[in-house]
Amino acid sequence: MFKLLATTGMRRSELVDITWEQLDLFNNTIRIHGKGKKERLLPLHPMIVPLIVNYKNSLPEYLLHPSQPVFINKNGDRLNPRGLHKILKKLWKKLDFHLNGFLYIICVILLHITDSRKCRSTYRSGSAWP
Repeated sequence: MFKLLATTGMRRSELVDITWEQLDLFNNTIRIHGKGKKERLLPLHPMIVPLIVNYKNSLPEYLLHPSQPVFINKNGDRLNPRGLHKILKKLWKKLDFHLNGFLYIICVILLHITDSRKCRSTYRSGSAWP
């Protein structure tokens, strides 16, 4: 999920709304329904395709219907943006990242905070979580 967000630049809400019919693994593209019901076609980075294929192969058949969401929560329901945020926050705390620049990258790309100055100041302050 996180690599897909980072390589496409899509919003969290767009990621959690992806269904299997929106993914074209043959042409390495993904059709996104964004704000204002605008549709756009995004290229999939070559490193993402095998990850999606492996993930797809690990799921039971009933979760692979074209209208089913690609990303689900632990209850088998559609993941929502808040759930994605919780997963990231839990991972952050578990791994206790303090790598140079990593906080800034996560803040900008995954949390989609539009004011990058806020991310930079959070990074410089040494805070473990914005």
